[in-house]
Parts: sequence; structure tokens; C-alpha cells
Amino acid sequence: MTNEDIKVLLNNQLKSIEKVIIEGFEKQNERMVALEAGFECNQERFDVLEEHVVSLVEDMNEIKKKYIGLENAVLEHNGEISKR
Repeated sequence: MTNEDIKVLLNNQLKSIEKVIIEGFEKQNERMVALEAGFECNQERFDVLEEHVVSLVEDMNEIKKKYIGLENAVLEHNGEISKR
């Protein structure tokens, strides 16, 4: 095997290694893009969930106000009955 043959062999191996590294980086980039998309999707779901929670809290506060009003009305009514 001549020096030129060794040089060609090493050059071919170097190209093969370079190809493997490039493919590895491409796959890693694809995974990062997919991961980023997953995070964005999860953030959108979290935002929707947060909106529902805020709405639920508002609904619960409204129900609480109505319950307190009803409770006061019942107490007033019971107080009037007991005075008779």
C-alpha cells in the first residue's frame, strides 16, 4: 500500500465520519424542533387551562355571593318568623 493509497483511504474514512456527524446533528436538530413544538403546544394548553381556572374562580365567587345573599335572606326570614 502506497502513501497515496493510505491518503485516499484516510480521506474516505474522514468523509464517512463527517457524514455520520452531520447526520447526527441533523437528527439532533429535528429532535430539538420537535421538542420545541411540544413545549409550544404545552404552553398553549396551559394558557387555555389557566383561562378555564380563572373563569371557574369567577363562577365560584359569583355562586358564593348568591349563596351568601340567599343565606342572609333565609336568616332574615327566620328572624321575622321567630319574632311573631
